[in-house]
Amino acid sequence: MNRMIHHLIVFNTRPDVPEAVCHDMASRAREVLTRIPGVRGVSFGVADAPQPAYRYLLVVEFAHQDVIRSYRDHPLHGTFADHMFRPLAVDPITMDYRMVV
Repeated sequence: MNRMIHHLIVFNTRPDVPEAVCHDMASRAREVLTRIPGVRGVSFGVADAPQPAYRYLLVVEFAHQDVIRSYRDHPLHGTFADHMFRPLAVDPITMDYRMVV
């Protein structure tokens, strides 16, 4: 059975990056990444804790597991990651979760 996959990325930014820049990056992520076939949505969150280990969360929703590979290899993802995400992100952790409920 093909179930939705949530691609989670937790990350921090360099100290000189204002939070507003991170919000702009997340808006751009939604605009660009949802144009990739099989990407159902993009969400962004900020940790609700005084000194979190990871401040930001980016969630990309895939229609099913087969989208993982096509997303990773898609030129829109590569361009976004290289020019928008990676210049801001510090120590990102990425994990894919198959949704069961």
